[in-house]
Amino acid sequence: MAQGSAGKAPLGGPLCAARANSYPQADDPPEPDMSIADLIYEQVRALPDQLAREVLDFAGFLRERQERAEWRDLMAAQSRALAPVWENSEDAVWDDV
Repeated sequence: MAQGSAGKAPLGGPLCAARANSYPQADDPPEPDMSIADLIYEQVRALPDQLAREVLDFAGFLRERQERAEWRDLMAAQSRALAPVWENSEDAVWDDV
């Protein structure tokens, strides 16, 4: 893995300066045979358990946010498609229930 450029702050901040060269920098080329999941795994396995838990929680948050967006899109599509069925004069009596 390529070393980070001199003068750049490490991803972990000043407390991790001793390990700065072990972190990939934004301008480092990705390892050709590693997936994004592999790269994340390599970074997370070096973290203390408490920080690794934060990464796990954040990944769960991102997954849930995506699922909620997909659900909202589905509900919006169904609402538009079913509007003529729900909004008719025969069923007006049920509008106030």
